[in-house]
Amino acid sequence: MASALGIGVTLIVATIWALASVVYKSALGSAGTEIRDPLTTMGVRSAIIVGFFAFIIAIFGDFGSILALPSDQALPYWLLGIANGALTLVGDICYFNALRFIDSSRVYPLINIQILFTYPLAYVFFGENIPPWLWVAGISMITGVVLISKKDLKDRGMEKRDAVDQHKTHLWGIVLGLWAGLLFALQYLALQGQNRIYNSVIESNFTRLASYAVMIWAFLLITRKHLPRWSTPSDREQTIAYIKMGLIGCASMGIADSIYQIGVMENGSALSITLVSTSPLFNQFFARGILKEKFRRYFLLGVFCIVLGMICAVL
Repeated sequence: MASALGIGVTLIVATIWALASVVYKSALGSAGTEIRDPLTTMGVRSAIIVGFFAFIIAIFGDFGSILALPSDQALPYWLLGIANGALTLVGDICYFNALRFIDSSRVYPLINIQILFTYPLAYVFFGENIPPWLWVAGISMITGVVLISKKDLKDRGMEKRDAVDQHKTHLWGIVLGLWAGLLFALQYLALQGQNRIYNSVIESNFTRLASYAVMIWAFLLITRKHLPRWSTPSDREQTIAYIKMGLIGCASMGIADSIYQIGVMENGSALSITLVSTSPLFNQFFARGILKEKFRRYFLLGVFCIVLGMICAVL
């Protein structure tokens, strides 16, 4: 029997992630339309999130307990934390560049390809049982994702491109979105691995975020090309957009990613990732209402498949 707490937490997380994707798209804009730098974005966002999370840990957490882990636990725990940060970093590079190429309502469903990787990996690494209905749910949700993501020319900025450039832009957006899904699947499994060594949802997520921030800022400071600037009105406009992404990132990458582990601990990775894959449904409404993105013709059928998958997941 699935845990009601786990289901409720996971659906809250799905809503937060969906809203964050829309805010990210709003701040990043579209390639060829707004001047934005995904790498600068990631640096500013990570600094804000790490600062916020350090404050949360100082009040509610117990970081000292992680530092006091015995050596046989500390080494794998910290290695997973660093790997976690690296996977998130590369996943975000793919994700943010995909958002620059195509609409949020198209990119966001694509990252739910992580379902296909989470099922077998959760079985191999954690010995989780995979009930038959979960496979039905996964297939149904992936079908919904494919329908919602069907190619058209309604993505913002496409009207400014010729036919060849439209094809390349759409293809890059799709490929990068799928790669982001794979990397995010590995990242969440790594986070679960940390929590199995030492059950500390907030602290484990902080090790990921801190590793992420160190890596991206090391790159920014070495290259200096992508450092945030404030000298011109255009620079200030861009930096303000990046700060907005950092603020929503506190809710998404900070809080939601942490409490998602509660759902995983209650119901396991396979069921949790299936439930959270309803997030594209919320994303479609947010993208339509906030970004005024175009309504996709196959939207209703895609939504039906996602909802059907959700019902199968909790049977």
